[in-house]
Amino acid sequence: MLAGILALIEVLAFIIWRPSAVLLATLAVALLVVSVFGATRLRPGMLRDVLWIIAIAQGIVVVIPLVVTASLVAALAVGVLLIVALVVAAARWRV
Repeated sequence: MLAGILALIEVLAFIIWRPSAVLLATLAVALLVVSVFGATRLRPGMLRDVLWIIAIAQGIVVVIPLVVTASLVAALAVGVLLIVALVVAAARWRV
């Protein structure tokens, strides 16, 4: 829950202030690596839990744009294939 809220705040900040997308993605990946590295090295406790929350939030921030992009590419591919199929069908039936 906290990771989702943190990711939502980060996405809203990106929408409002419009920083460089490449810079934001680079910082998110760097923070993800650092927080996972720290969380795996610490003993159980509050700091370790906070680092895991940060890692999950950064993972969400990194993965969601990739999933959205992949779904848009897949939808575009399906659309192109549909158009090609309709053109082939029309050419075959000479409509």
